[in-house]
Amino acid sequence: DTAEANALDDYEEGTWTPTIASGGWSISTTAARYTKIGRQVHLEWYSTLSGSGNGNELQFGGIPFTPTSNNYATGSIEFGRGGSNGQYIRTHAGEAYLRCFRPSADVNVNKYSIYGNNVGVSHVIGQISYMI
Repeated sequence: DTAEANALDDYEEGTWTPTIASGGWSISTTAARYTKIGRQVHLEWYSTLSGSGNGNELQFGGIPFTPTSNNYATGSIEFGRGGSNGQYIRTHAGEAYLRCFRPSADVNVNKYSIYGNNVGVSHVIGQISYMI
């Protein structure tokens, strides 16, 4: 047997603890799980936000595995209050956190960052799958 032939046998599931890497909030109640099959990781979580946000780009840290250098994945995120239509999260190669964005109505602009002060005190629900 080769390592490649057994890659999908590498199965793991567990919990992880989301943090705020940037954006000024605190996270309280959390239910967060991950599943890893081979190089594929799927995250899902529910957390409540407390405190107050700030003008920094909102980023969620604590993800259990860091994306690969050739990876670029998007996932969905929903805030109980605040945010905007079409908001999403994405990974960046080698970074152990998720960044929050929303699309632009301007065809010449790809996206806008979501900042900590763009969302209100409530909950956040997110999910994303990416390669490690």
